[in-house]
Amino acid sequence: MKNKQIDDYRHSKPRESLYLWALSKGSLMPTPLPLMNKASWFVLELHKDEERDDGSEYSGHPSDTCRIALSVGITDDATLASTLLHDTREHNKANDEELRQDYNDEVADIVDDVTLKPGESREDNVKRIEKRVKSIIVKGCDRLSNLGTMIGVFSIPKIKRYSKETKKDILPMLERARHTHIEYSDPIVALRDSIERILKTIDAYVEEAEEKETYKEELMKHNTPLPEIKRIPAMPRDLNPKILPDNNDSQEKETTPLAHLISKNEQKKTSEFIPLADEVEHVKQ
Repeated sequence: MKNKQIDDYRHSKPRESLYLWALSKGSLMPTPLPLMNKASWFVLELHKDEERDDGSEYSGHPSDTCRIALSVGITDDATLASTLLHDTREHNKANDEELRQDYNDEVADIVDDVTLKPGESREDNVKRIEKRVKSIIVKGCDRLSNLGTMIGVFSIPKIKRYSKETKKDILPMLERARHTHIEYSDPIVALRDSIERILKTIDAYVEEAEEKETYKEELMKHNTPLPEIKRIPAMPRDLNPKILPDNNDSQEKETTPLAHLISKNEQKKTSEFIPLADEVEHVKQ
């Protein structure tokens, strides 16, 4: 492929993937990451015809999962490559043999661990994942990425199920792992804390959504129309901040309609105290 064709190809890809590609080449890391480099382009090809529930390209999810791993301090090539490839088996984009041939046994084993097998329960899957610390990290990064894209996309029942599953299986798994794998305790704790924080936001969102739904149901029971939502219009362009001259100063100063209003109110308040001030002066005399 000629240089121009390569440049056109790169510019047509998501910026996130370009960042991962540059990083894995060694431009941002102390050593190159050949497995991650290969996977960063491989997932774009494998997931090119897929979309997420929000309509975005599916390749954005594995890229985000990899970025999360980097953000918590993971620099292991096999782990980072596995974050990019973690959905390839589940989505029937690659099989175990291909991953072992194109990458290595470690990457293939990690991807196998985080792939939910037909008929396998979530509990059994977690037990398989816990046997390998790198698989735990990949699963934690995957879960954090998914949690961050649920609001406004998934239904409330689905969000509640996913949140409940995270609290029941994923968080306890991370908590156990930080004690049994001391060498990885920092990234594991970072993942655990990040998941806990986003779960608080999700719980608040679900609670508010359910309250609104209950309110609507009560209104419908009494045949009461839903209240109209009044939206505050945006400020017209002609009311944007302007530079107006100041009568008391040769310099110019920035004022706004709100500033004019405040200025008038302040003048009004001041004028209300003038008679009292005159009266006090009269008493002094």
